Amino acid sequence: MSGLIDGSYRFDTFVVGSSNRLAVSAARAVAGATGSTYNPLFVYGGSGLGKTHLVAALAHQARAASPICASSSLRAKRWPSICSV
Repeated sequence: MSGLIDGSYRFDTFVVGSSNRLAVSAARAVAGATGSTYNPLFVYGGSGLGKTHLVAALAHQARAASPICASSSLRAKRWPSICSV
């Protein structure tokens, strides 16, 4: 795995609980059907809740399934400047 994604952030090391079960399910669905399920996937939550871990796990699984798969992430603060008309 190359790039800025931490190699230790994977689904098998992610702690799933009642507060994040839906997000994990959506991320797994995206990783299993890249480009067709929840496209795009927005991940939102407070600090320290595992967003980075979850998105990195998704990227790892998607790239393992399809080595030509590319991923991109964007910090929320940059979203308005990129999406404004």
